[in-house]
Amino acid sequence: DLYIERNLDLQTARYRLQRTKADQIAARLRPNPGLTIAAENLPFSGPTPIGRLYEISGTYSETIELGGKRQLRERVADLTVSTAEAQFEDTMRRGLAEVKRLYYDAILARYNVEVTTENRQTFDQLLQFNLTRFQEGAIPEGDLIKVRLERMKFESAVKQAELSLRQATIRLLEKLGESGYARQA
Repeated sequence: DLYIERNLDLQTARYRLQRTKADQIAARLRPNPGLTIAAENLPFSGPTPIGRLYEISGTYSETIELGGKRQLRERVADLTVSTAEAQFEDTMRRGLAEVKRLYYDAILARYNVEVTTENRQTFDQLLQFNLTRFQEGAIPEGDLIKVRLERMKFESAVKQAELSLRQATIRLLEKLGESGYARQA
């Protein structure tokens, strides 16, 4: 709903469709006839009786369309409206597909954060287990250092997943026309 309400490409396509519908109405109109009445050489001082007017003229004009021009104009307008409707629907379809894709990207990124966080917690337990084993003398210090280094990789993976989630959320909000990225993400 936010996309449909705020997206500029969609609004542009909607206005283009409305304009073509207005052009379609204009194409169906018949040209108006014209009547022009002119009077010249009228004296403006004192009363002027109608019999003293020197020149009066009248002109009537009407456009006569031959060769089915009006029907052709209507047909072109109808086709233009059909084209604009198709373009509007295509813009809507592509835009909604993009919003859905960005939404699913954000959902996937959120699940990636959850999985990497769970993996880090599991590895923290493994680190504690190996630390206990080291303190009891069951493993050498080199193995404990290796486990600590591996834990750093998991920490980095969590940070990367959180960053991907933030980026996916920002892209989605940007497509929806939201401006409060920090508060929403």
